[in-house]
Amino acid sequence: MVVRVRLPFGVYRLLRESVPNVSGCLRRLVIEFLEKLPSYLELEEFRLELEVARIGEELERVHRLQRLILKHGSYAEAYLQELKGGIVWDRKPHYLPKGLRPELKPEELLTVSDIVEYREALAKLLVEKTARLIQLKKSKLKNLKGGEKSHE
Repeated sequence: MVVRVRLPFGVYRLLRESVPNVSGCLRRLVIEFLEKLPSYLELEEFRLELEVARIGEELERVHRLQRLILKHGSYAEAYLQELKGGIVWDRKPHYLPKGLRPELKPEELLTVSDIVEYREALAKLLVEKTARLIQLKKSKLKNLKGGEKSHE
């Protein structure tokens, strides 16, 4: 869903200059605002929707960081070596067979390992929250269907 928001030009310019992703910043602000509403604490489904959205955004953010670290670190050096040697692979390094992948620097390997562990923990949490959310939605759907039959 796309929602358009009107902001004074000066406010938008300040946001654009201050944050790398204006849309992401606004999404986070809206979610933080919604979490402060009294209905957030009362409605489990509403709370779960927000938590699932937040976890999804965090997963995307850390995955992007992981790709950036590799792309502009060891993979960039390997690409440069390929160019110097006249051979350029048309695939990303992580899709190459094991012997052809560039070797990662130790600090990159540690950081990427930590990111992968964090992503796995987030994914586990996302599965738990999504499973509960789907249970609630299915239950609500059953109640709606049952309510329609009783009105006939």
